[in-house]
Amino acid sequence: MEHDNIIVLTIEFESLPSGKQAAEPESGSPCVSLLRPFTRIAQLGKPTGTINYVFFQGNSSYYTAGSLAYSPESCLLFFPGLTIRSVKWFKGKHEMLHKEASLGAIDHLTLEPGYKRGHITTSTGKKIKHKTKLTGPDTVFWFAMSTRSPRLLEPLYSKVKFSFPCPPSDSKRRVEDIMKAKETAVFHLISLAGNDKVGDDEFLHLEFFVGPDDESSAKDFPMVQPLLATASDNEMQQLPIRLHPVGLQGLNDKVWIRVSKPRGKLADDVIITFAEGTY
Repeated sequence: MEHDNIIVLTIEFESLPSGKQAAEPESGSPCVSLLRPFTRIAQLGKPTGTINYVFFQGNSSYYTAGSLAYSPESCLLFFPGLTIRSVKWFKGKHEMLHKEASLGAIDHLTLEPGYKRGHITTSTGKKIKHKTKLTGPDTVFWFAMSTRSPRLLEPLYSKVKFSFPCPPSDSKRRVEDIMKAKETAVFHLISLAGNDKVGDDEFLHLEFFVGPDDESSAKDFPMVQPLLATASDNEMQQLPIRLHPVGLQGLNDKVWIRVSKPRGKLADDVIITFAEGTY
């Protein structure tokens, strides 16, 4: 019987702002969003493409919003940096996309080729499908990720380390793919417009669009509001926003991340929202 090789991977983030990183996790868990793209390579043997780390600066600190990648299969992948990954997701302000409680934690979101559909992959391997919404010529709204506080995002680790089993017959290729993804990783820093503090009566709201260089379709689209515990009147034209373009190797379009802090209290600590529409 062929026994798996055990491969150990360490990633250090020396170029990030000094004094703001958290310490190395005591257990280098692949649950950390910085590492989950590598588990796709290690455990499944699937190349992930160039990894783009997205860090959030707010409340006088730095956090990990997640990891983006554009796979060789022409799929966009996002591994959310959430400390709570058993989240609720909605295909509108009130209608839950799925009601089963045994689906497991969210691993990553996928935008499929053509941008019309996507799916969520959970830690149990379950896939939950959803549609996207066209917001302008060649631009789609993918999803929104909302948290009651930036502290519900993962801390910014200065070093992460984990080990994983790998079949000897394919270990050389997988290690080469992992090292290539590690060495070509790109870092992005997103932030709020103006005051970077999210108040007790506000929540952090990250909206993801995919489209060409023209930012208007993402900038002017009405806010996709998550389910709130208390009613609130959030108008995009009155709400300060900051739009961050993220370019991924091999992808002709850009991922636009719109960052804001609307008023109101979320119905849960973390909510993922889709705005399903027709084309």
